[in-house]
Amino acid sequence: MFPLTPNTGICRLCHPLSSSTLGSMTGREKFYKTIMLSLAFLLILDVAFSEPAVSPAPSQDPPAKKAPVLPRNMILVGSTTVPETRNSRKCMKFALGDTVRFWRCMVRVRSTTTAVAPGEPYFDIDGGQLLISKYEGDRNAKLTCVVRDLGNRNVVWMKMRPLPIMISINKILNAPDSRYSLETDNNGTFNLQIDDLRRADEGIYECQVNTDPQLAWSVTLQIVVQATVSDIVPVKNGKRDGRMFSFTYNETDSVELICVGDGSPSPSIEWRKWREPPQPPLPAGNVTLQIESINRSQAGKYECAAENGYNEAPDIRPVFIKVNYKPEVVALVTDVRAAAGEYRQLRCGVDAYPKAKYTWKKDGVTLDPPSGAIKNSPRKQTTIPLFCGGNYTSLVIVSVDPDRDYGTYSCHATNFLGTSVGYINLSGKPMAPVITSSPVGNRRHAYKLTWTQQNGQPPNYPGTIPVNYYQIRYRGWWRDSTKDRRKVYSLEDESNFLEEVMFPDSTKAQQYCVLNELRYNATYDIQLYAVNEYGDGDAVNLTIYTALAKSDSNITEETTTPNDVAIQGSISSSSKGTKEREDPDQPAKSWQNTDGGNTAPSTRATLVTTLTSLIILLRCIDFYK
Repeated sequence: MFPLTPNTGICRLCHPLSSSTLGSMTGREKFYKTIMLSLAFLLILDVAFSEPAVSPAPSQDPPAKKAPVLPRNMILVGSTTVPETRNSRKCMKFALGDTVRFWRCMVRVRSTTTAVAPGEPYFDIDGGQLLISKYEGDRNAKLTCVVRDLGNRNVVWMKMRPLPIMISINKILNAPDSRYSLETDNNGTFNLQIDDLRRADEGIYECQVNTDPQLAWSVTLQIVVQATVSDIVPVKNGKRDGRMFSFTYNETDSVELICVGDGSPSPSIEWRKWREPPQPPLPAGNVTLQIESINRSQAGKYECAAENGYNEAPDIRPVFIKVNYKPEVVALVTDVRAAAGEYRQLRCGVDAYPKAKYTWKKDGVTLDPPSGAIKNSPRKQTTIPLFCGGNYTSLVIVSVDPDRDYGTYSCHATNFLGTSVGYINLSGKPMAPVITSSPVGNRRHAYKLTWTQQNGQPPNYPGTIPVNYYQIRYRGWWRDSTKDRRKVYSLEDESNFLEEVMFPDSTKAQQYCVLNELRYNATYDIQLYAVNEYGDGDAVNLTIYTALAKSDSNITEETTTPNDVAIQGSISSSSKGTKEREDPDQPAKSWQNTDGGNTAPSTRATLVTTLTSLIILLRCIDFYK
């Protein structure tokens, strides 16, 4: 594609750009030469403005500590090194990682194996034992004792703990227990055997030689017994119920229970609050369960678990904690309405432990429970307190008599910690009406308000609460000629109320009232309630809007001021901005340099590259001209 020079055979475009070269080049060759020089120049600029590579910071982690190197023929016990000998190896095996046991063993071995002079007796520790573990009920356990250079010395077996007991002296058994036997070869071997192992056989045994100082070889016999929970003991306050592990406390008492574990080796104890799934041990943990100022939510089932490593599963005992607390009474419905002859049941929920005793009163007078079953006519006794077995109590009024039954009832719940009371009011005041008309009116100067009774029946229907009349109160506000919002009628100022009274139409379920002489395009608050001989009923409130005028452009009184325009403009702008704005719960978007570097050098390099390219292009255009 590129022309070659006649002598060298290389591309002519690779020659230096000189006047002689340009004179001998064709137009195409000049174009290619210019393009290549431009690309080379751009490459130099890119290298010059590129950011230098940053080498990663060296790790700040401290160098790993090297494991200590022990000298030859030494062993590490805790933080101390000792020579590796037959005795130290034996004591390491006996100690099982326990440093204290290791040093006790070393002291014992040194004190019992040191022969200060030829002919003095010493123990042969090659077959010696330091710890023997057996299960209760095993056939036997053999405790070995081999003494070298015994001479005429005496060998005695002693049980040191819990009380020192001489078992044998030389070949003679001194123990009264027939389960003990002695095996000897008359040459320094005195092995003690115990048959039919029992828990009481556990302890420290010594084979002693009457030298000065005395030589002794100690053997620990451990009778393994699986861990069990033997008892739960309350320290204070707690009262043990008839059940073995059940305790009762009063609310705010302090709980302290000791879990007594048994087993060999001694078991570890854990307390848990029983739940599904199983819970981790309580922080109080260990042998004692402690709860400061217990409350009712902490009552329930707890578990004490004992484990010593020889159980297939921990031994667990359930512990039941009960909490006494004062009754709490909640009236399920505090305001009850009833018409004459209706059936009503008043109910109070009660939470108490122990179980509370209930009493009902009307206007402070105790209502006695019925002496017997109500027969034939229920009107012989219309008020019946029911003391239910659950967590509530009820008062049944078979047929409401307004003169006798309307009033305030109270339910009382009592136990030995106190009494609580809940109150219920029974009356014949009307219920709140149900408004059925739309809040947006279709007339400019009037509004038709419609409503029904809650039971859907016409007013004063037989068996319903009577209604003498309906009271309607309303107020309104609008913009006046000064364009200031001002309330014309206010609920706070009763003297400015507009009121209407409507008498019920007992033939129709839906009642209505037309409010006249209203302002068009205005807002009104309406309050509606029924009234009868027992008082004002519950009120219902409604906000309505009257219709607009025929032509908004003809309404001079409602003309918008510049201030209103500014306000509307700001609201519109705010609304529009709200639509365009991102979700406030989401993080704001931000443009980031994905290369992770500073954008200033990149922008400067781009500008220089663009200007350089423009200069070269202009130079080429001028050259070709």
